Amino acid sequence: MTEFTYPEISWEVITLTLRFEHSALVPEAISEVLNLTPTRITHPGESAFSGDGFWIKEFSGVPNRKVNPIPATIDALYARREAIQRIARSGVETRLSIASTISNGETLVLNEDEIQKLAELEIPITLACHAPN
Repeated sequence: MTEFTYPEISWEVITLTLRFEHSALVPEAISEVLNLTPTRITHPGESAFSGDGFWIKEFSGVPNRKVNPIPATIDALYARREAIQRIARSGVETRLSIASTISNGETLVLNEDEIQKLAELEIPITLACHAPN
């Protein structure tokens, strides 16, 4: 399997997911405020799993394209941090997930600038590293 190389570690897949969820969420309003096109939306009451509406934007990189979404995604979110914070402070559940599939016991590493920018978003962040089967 071809592996994606990023500062001294091997990555197979990286996905960053920004998610907003609320019982009265208007997904189109989130798109307008952030000037981003979501990967998926659901209006309140449309999901069989939850009555909440949600807005999801996924940023991913795959090995065969040698694309690391971390720096560009963090920069894009950081540029929108005030809008993200306003949405979160209005009571909308807001979170960022960073997930990777890694091999050979490698670890997810973020540099100091990336960590600082993520902290300044002031939203919960979930990190998940998975080993392939």
